[in-house]
Amino acid sequence: MRILTSLMTAACLMVSVDSQATNQWTACETVIGVNNYIPANNAIIVQLSPAVSGCVSAVNGTGGSVTFNAGFNSVPVTGLSPLLASLLTAYATGKQVMLYYDNAAGCYGQIVANGGYAGQCP
Repeated sequence: MRILTSLMTAACLMVSVDSQATNQWTACETVIGVNNYIPANNAIIVQLSPAVSGCVSAVNGTGGSVTFNAGFNSVPVTGLSPLLASLLTAYATGKQVMLYYDNAAGCYGQIVANGGYAGQCP
């Protein structure tokens, strides 16, 4: 009985931790602005169309944007330059992207998928 109780407790804890995850994919979005804050704040703020509902950048207060910031949502400092390159490429070519981001306070991004994570964006 003790083993069953321990297993049930562990399962409940895992479910509660999993339900707190807030990372999600955006829809297919067009990049309409890229702000390079890497020299000052180790951050990149990307403005999208349509705007990401409920997101406000913690770095510059821009609404509808997603912020990639070193140290937040598993983004290392060394990951900022490749993210910037992907975002600038999407901006310059008009290719749509999907962003994997945390929809909690700050809307910190983690992944940029040019053309969508499964190629579903035009």
